[in-house]
Amino acid sequence: MRFPRTINRFLLVSGLLALAACGGGGGNGKSNGGESSPDGLAVKGENPKILVHNRALAEDMLVGGRLEYIADGDCLVVHADKGGTEVTVSPIWSKDVRPAREGGKRGVEVPDFGTISEGATIKASGSFWKADDARMKDADIARACRPEGGFIVLNAGSFT
Repeated sequence: MRFPRTINRFLLVSGLLALAACGGGGGNGKSNGGESSPDGLAVKGENPKILVHNRALAEDMLVGGRLEYIADGDCLVVHADKGGTEVTVSPIWSKDVRPAREGGKRGVEVPDFGTISEGATIKASGSFWKADDARMKDADIARACRPEGGFIVLNAGSFT
Protein backbone atom coordinates (compact mmCIF):
# COMPACT_ATOMS: atom_id res chain seq x y z
CA MET A 1 0.00 0.00 0.00
CA ARG A 2 1.36 3.39 -0.98
CA PHE A 3 0.72 6.49 1.14
CA PRO A 4 0.48 10.04 -0.23
CA ARG A 5 3.66 12.10 0.19
CA THR A 6 2.18 14.24 3.02
CA ILE A 7 1.33 11.14 5.09
CA ASN A 8 4.84 9.74 4.55
CA ARG A 9 6.35 13.03 5.77
CA PHE A 10 4.03 13.07 8.79
CA LEU A 11 5.00 9.48 9.69
CA LEU A 12 8.70 10.26 9.31
CA VAL A 13 8.51 13.41 11.47
CA SER A 14 6.37 11.61 14.10
CA GLY A 15 8.87 8.77 14.27
CA LEU A 16 11.82 11.13 14.62
CA LEU A 17 10.07 13.08 17.39
CA ALA A 18 9.27 9.85 19.24
CA LEU A 19 12.89 8.71 18.99
CA ALA A 20 14.12 12.05 20.28
CA ALA A 21 11.75 11.83 23.24
CA CYS A 22 13.17 8.41 24.16
CA GLY A 23 16.75 9.65 24.07
CA GLY A 24 18.75 10.33 27.16
CA GLY A 25 18.22 9.95 30.80
CA GLY A 26 20.98 12.28 31.92
CA GLY A 27 23.52 10.86 34.32
CA ASN A 28 27.26 10.70 34.14
CA GLY A 29 27.73 8.63 31.00
CA LYS A 30 28.12 5.44 33.02
CA SER A 31 25.45 3.05 34.08
CA ASN A 32 26.21 2.31 37.71
CA GLY A 33 24.44 2.93 40.98
CA GLY A 34 21.09 3.14 39.24
CA GLU A 35 22.06 6.29 37.31
CA SER A 36 21.15 6.42 33.63
CA SER A 37 23.68 6.75 30.86
CA PRO A 38 23.08 9.11 27.93
CA ASP A 39 21.59 6.09 26.14
CA GLY A 40 19.05 5.52 28.94
CA LEU A 41 20.81 2.45 30.38
CA ALA A 42 21.34 1.81 34.09
CA VAL A 43 22.32 -0.93 36.52
CA LYS A 44 19.70 -1.66 39.19
CA GLY A 45 19.88 -3.61 42.43
CA GLU A 46 22.27 -6.01 44.07
CA ASN A 47 22.40 -9.78 43.91
CA PRO A 48 21.29 -9.81 41.17
CA LYS A 49 22.30 -6.61 39.44
CA ILE A 50 20.24 -6.05 36.32
CA LEU A 51 20.63 -3.77 33.32
CA VAL A 52 17.59 -1.66 32.45
CA HIS A 53 16.64 0.64 29.58
CA ASN A 54 14.09 3.41 29.19
CA ARG A 55 13.34 2.93 25.52
CA ALA A 56 9.70 3.18 24.47
CA LEU A 57 10.46 2.16 20.90
CA ALA A 58 12.51 -0.90 20.05
CA GLU A 59 12.64 -3.69 17.53
CA ASP A 60 9.80 -6.11 17.87
CA MET A 61 11.16 -9.56 17.12
CA LEU A 62 10.34 -12.56 19.33
CA VAL A 63 13.31 -13.20 21.63
CA GLY A 64 13.87 -15.27 24.73
CA GLY A 65 15.62 -18.20 26.30
CA ARG A 66 16.53 -19.74 29.64
CA LEU A 67 17.50 -17.40 32.48
CA GLU A 68 20.67 -18.20 34.48
CA TYR A 69 22.27 -16.50 37.48
CA ILE A 70 26.05 -15.86 37.32
CA ALA A 71 27.43 -15.65 40.87
CA ASP A 72 30.79 -14.28 39.68
CA GLY A 73 29.12 -11.04 38.58
CA ASP A 74 25.88 -11.12 40.61
CA CYS A 75 23.97 -10.91 37.35
CA LEU A 76 21.58 -12.75 35.07
CA VAL A 77 22.23 -14.05 31.55
CA VAL A 78 19.95 -15.66 28.98
CA HIS A 79 20.76 -18.73 26.90
CA ALA A 80 18.94 -17.69 23.71
CA ASP A 81 18.30 -19.05 20.23
CA LYS A 82 19.61 -16.56 17.69
CA GLY A 83 19.04 -17.73 14.15
CA GLY A 84 19.19 -21.42 15.07
CA THR A 85 22.35 -21.04 17.18
CA GLU A 86 22.38 -20.98 20.99
CA VAL A 87 24.11 -17.89 22.35
CA THR A 88 24.55 -16.56 25.85
CA VAL A 89 23.48 -12.92 26.15
CA SER A 90 23.07 -10.36 28.90
CA PRO A 91 19.45 -9.19 29.25
CA ILE A 92 18.55 -5.51 29.27
CA TRP A 93 15.14 -5.19 30.93
CA SER A 94 12.69 -2.29 30.74
CA LYS A 95 13.10 0.33 33.48
CA ASP A 96 10.05 -0.89 35.43
CA VAL A 97 11.58 -4.34 36.07
CA ARG A 98 13.15 -4.95 39.51
CA PRO A 99 15.66 -7.53 40.75
CA ALA A 100 14.00 -10.28 42.80
CA ARG A 101 14.86 -13.21 45.05
CA GLU A 102 12.24 -15.87 45.64
CA GLY A 103 12.66 -19.35 47.08
CA GLY A 104 16.45 -19.04 47.13
CA LYS A 105 16.54 -18.20 43.40
CA ARG A 106 17.44 -14.91 41.79
CA GLY A 107 15.48 -13.29 39.02
CA VAL A 108 13.33 -10.29 38.21
CA GLU A 109 9.88 -8.98 39.03
CA VAL A 110 8.11 -7.88 35.84
CA PRO A 111 5.05 -5.62 36.37
CA ASP A 112 1.76 -7.15 35.21
CA PHE A 113 3.54 -10.47 34.56
CA GLY A 114 5.17 -11.74 37.76
CA THR A 115 8.49 -13.10 38.95
CA ILE A 116 10.88 -14.76 36.50
CA SER A 117 13.51 -16.81 38.35
CA GLU A 118 16.74 -18.43 37.22
CA GLY A 119 16.05 -21.62 35.29
CA ALA A 120 12.81 -20.24 33.80
CA THR A 121 12.27 -19.79 30.08
CA ILE A 122 11.27 -16.32 28.95
CA LYS A 123 9.63 -15.05 25.76
CA ALA A 124 9.19 -11.39 24.90
CA SER A 125 9.53 -8.97 22.03
CA GLY A 126 12.81 -7.16 21.67
CA SER A 127 16.12 -7.28 19.85
CA PHE A 128 19.74 -8.36 20.03
CA TRP A 129 22.71 -6.01 20.38
CA LYS A 130 26.25 -7.10 19.53
CA ALA A 131 28.76 -7.59 22.34
CA ASP A 132 30.76 -4.58 21.15
CA ASP A 133 27.73 -2.28 20.78
CA ALA A 134 28.87 1.31 21.43
CA ARG A 135 25.86 1.93 23.71
CA MET A 136 27.35 -0.57 26.18
CA LYS A 137 30.89 0.84 26.17
CA ASP A 138 30.63 2.57 29.55
CA ALA A 139 28.22 0.14 31.23
CA ASP A 140 29.67 -0.63 34.66
CA ILE A 141 28.98 -4.37 34.72
CA ALA A 142 31.25 -7.29 35.55
CA ARG A 143 33.10 -9.07 32.74
CA ALA A 144 31.19 -12.28 33.57
CA CYS A 145 27.99 -10.36 32.74
CA ARG A 146 29.21 -9.45 29.24
CA PRO A 147 28.94 -12.72 27.32
CA GLU A 148 30.35 -12.94 23.81
CA GLY A 149 26.81 -13.36 22.47
CA GLY A 150 26.05 -9.73 23.29
CA PHE A 151 22.84 -8.37 24.76
CA ILE A 152 19.12 -9.05 24.48
CA VAL A 153 16.89 -5.96 24.86
CA LEU A 154 13.47 -6.91 26.24
CA ASN A 155 10.50 -4.63 25.58
CA ALA A 156 8.19 -3.51 28.39
CA GLY A 157 4.84 -5.25 28.59
CA SER A 158 5.73 -7.90 26.01
CA PHE A 159 6.31 -11.06 28.09
CA THR A 160 4.27 -14.14 27.25
